Amino acid sequence: MAIIAAIICSTFIILVLTNALIDPYLKNIGNDYNFDINLFDFLEKNKENNKMYFIGDSRGEKINTVGVEELLQANNLSIEVYNLCFRNDFPRYRLIELSQILESNPRMIVYFVSLSSFIWGINDKSDNYLETRSALASDKIRMDPYARSLFSKRELDILEMDLPHLIVYKKGYLIPSIVLKLSDLGLINSSTGFSKPRTFIIHKTPINDKTATKDVLVNEYKRSQSGAYEFDNKDTDQTKAFNYIMQRLKERNISVVIIGLPVINLSISKSSKDTFLNLINKTGNPYYDLSSLCSDREFMDHMHLNSAGISKLDKKLGEILLGVVRNASQQH
Repeated sequence: MAIIAAIICSTFIILVLTNALIDPYLKNIGNDYNFDINLFDFLEKNKENNKMYFIGDSRGEKINTVGVEELLQANNLSIEVYNLCFRNDFPRYRLIELSQILESNPRMIVYFVSLSSFIWGINDKSDNYLETRSALASDKIRMDPYARSLFSKRELDILEMDLPHLIVYKKGYLIPSIVLKLSDLGLINSSTGFSKPRTFIIHKTPINDKTATKDVLVNEYKRSQSGAYEFDNKDTDQTKAFNYIMQRLKERNISVVIIGLPVINLSISKSSKDTFLNLINKTGNPYYDLSSLCSDREFMDHMHLNSAGISKLDKKLGEILLGVVRNASQQH
């Protein structure tokens, strides 16, 4: 009896600590570990149809949603705009949140892609990345059988932990959650360095005037010459995931606009370009190729835009979406 009582008491204490300290901590710190925690919470609370989602990887994280929304409103087109982009967001990973995205009922999805969205993700199976992005929200993940088939058993073990394993996994955050709580109560002075969690609303262009060095640009060009951007396989897990996402969005009558992101000057074969364009065109969704929108001086590294590049992309994207939303509203 004493052993049973001890187990019950320990379980109770763990649950109390998890609910009172660890879960609030994970939800309110601004780092990668709470991406899916906060995203699922956001999607569950936003079921109105009058909204647009940006989806893509880190190259789209800084795109100004407020600027696009204000431009639409200035033209009597009211729609809320949210940025759900996340680093290394290959199509296969976006299956993790697909069910919740569909259920939140957006009017439109703006999907940012480039060749690297499919090439670099071919060998993307990383336990560390899945733990960072989704493990702490594994109790809310609901992938259908086809989506699950594109993940390994090891990956599914991370993404679909049962409650006891999830609680044990979370206990590693007990000490920092206590530190943050004591700091909030003013009982200790702690320079935690925590930023605010993502709200999925991007207010302004980031101030980053860094320009990619010549060495970075030359090295990436040489990599492209050696075949780093070759795309000749039309049937990878990434292309399957992308096509499935497009199919599910179509089934839900959610409009999709695909945007080809700006890239630096690269040596890419015609066959790779054709394979990519065929993949995009088969979706039947409008595609806007902005790959050559920005000069190499408007990149901060081999793939991310600096403030000048983001400003240019924001402006062009606003023009495109204004036309798309205006045409859609006239058809209804």
